Amino acid sequence: GLYSNTPNPIVLQRFKTFKKNDIDFKILYGLRKLSQIKLDVDKKYINSGLEPIEIEDVRGLAFKRLYILYLFYIAAASKKGHLYAFYPDMLFVAVLIRIRSGFKKKIFYEIQDLNNKNIFLRLVHNILMLFTSKIFLTSKLFTIDYLYFFKKILIKKSLYVSNAPNLSDFKLAKHS
Repeated sequence: GLYSNTPNPIVLQRFKTFKKNDIDFKILYGLRKLSQIKLDVDKKYINSGLEPIEIEDVRGLAFKRLYILYLFYIAAASKKGHLYAFYPDMLFVAVLIRIRSGFKKKIFYEIQDLNNKNIFLRLVHNILMLFTSKIFLTSKLFTIDYLYFFKKILIKKSLYVSNAPNLSDFKLAKHS
């Protein structure tokens, strides 16, 4: 998994669900060096697939954000298996890795939050979603807001999963 922040409880739940069911899954996540926000992550998961990438605070700084995307790309490009991305920035990294792999790697993408209202960024986001194998939406209403362009194509790739999924939600993606 690619997650540009400290994993929130929903992301940790996804991780634990995979691990409990013997699915090899890693999450590369951004650990902000100077942040006071730290989640109490179960230590047994740190050694079994949660991998921090130390990053600077990037709010409002375009060049630093690009550098951090590069750090994630370098860290994730050598990993085996398919890609599970959270948020558009990590989807961008996953698409670059998929292209570099000769389209051998699949991308699973999870949308957890509200969309950017900028029409250009929405278009770029929708283009990136065309590279995915499956899109997980944590709100049924996200189909209206997120799948703004290419809706007929993207809706076929989409699956609603609640914020507390059962393993059966992910088995559907495994066979896609």
